[in-house]
Amino acid sequence: MKNRALAKECLLEALLELLKTKRLRAISISELCQTAGISRMSFYRNYSSIEQIIIDYHDSLIKEYRALISANANNDKSINYENVVFFFKFFKPYTEVTRYRYENIPGKMILESITEFALEYFTPEKGSRRYYEVLSYAGALCAIYLAWAENGTKESPEELADIIYKRFGSWSS
Repeated sequence: MKNRALAKECLLEALLELLKTKRLRAISISELCQTAGISRMSFYRNYSSIEQIIIDYHDSLIKEYRALISANANNDKSINYENVVFFFKFFKPYTEVTRYRYENIPGKMILESITEFALEYFTPEKGSRRYYEVLSYAGALCAIYLAWAENGTKESPEELADIIYKRFGSWSS
């Protein structure tokens, strides 16, 4: 188990290094394995494709974020300014990975992760007005986050949270 975690970490680091100079589609599994210092067999024990490395990494970040936000939640299912700031602060260090994922893997996957979390967090009844409000919130959060990552995270998390909060902060349970 320890070796698998190490192999995954080496593959992610190698992939991020290669992505600095190449597009994802131009990276071969052999080149990635050589850069990571692991065998192709080890790669295939852990992943089915190179894209899966970024997908798995992003999914682990979403799980970590969910756990932290749930631990800090006060069961208030309204838009909370502090939680929006926390979203941007949490994901800011990972914008480089997000940018690669967005450039190389459909941005729809990121939207799906954020939407899934928002629907679980707010638990609206499917088809209700609240359901569609939650979808619009998730879409706005995703679009702003992706643009922020692409533009080099120049704005502070607080500035972005202010934009989101002004638009969606009046929600109540």
